[in-house]
Amino acid sequence: MQAKDEYFNNASRFSANPNGFWLGVDMTMTANFRLAEMRRLLAVNYSQCYTGLDTKLTRLDLYAAKVGSNNPLLARFGDGIDVALDEPIPSVTKGTFSL
Repeated sequence: MQAKDEYFNNASRFSANPNGFWLGVDMTMTANFRLAEMRRLLAVNYSQCYTGLDTKLTRLDLYAAKVGSNNPLLARFGDGIDVALDEPIPSVTKGTFSL
C-alpha cells in the first residue's frame, strides 16, 4: 500500500463521525501529499462553508458534513442544525457578520 493510500484510509476512519472539520494550512510550507488526500476526503463527505482565516501565512477553513447526495450544499452541524446555501455569503473584511 502506498503512503498516500494509507494516509487516506486513516483519515477516513478519523473522520467517520464528525459533523464538521477545521482544516488549517501553513501557507509558508510546500504542501505534501497529505493535504491533497485530506482535501480529496473532504470533497467526498463535506462541503466547505466558511474561511475563518486567509493570510499569506495561514489558511483556516470550516467544512460541514453533507447530509444527502441529492443536495451537496446541504450541511449538518449537529444539534439538529442544517444549512442549505442559497447564494454565496458575502466576504466581510472588518467588523462582524450576522446570519
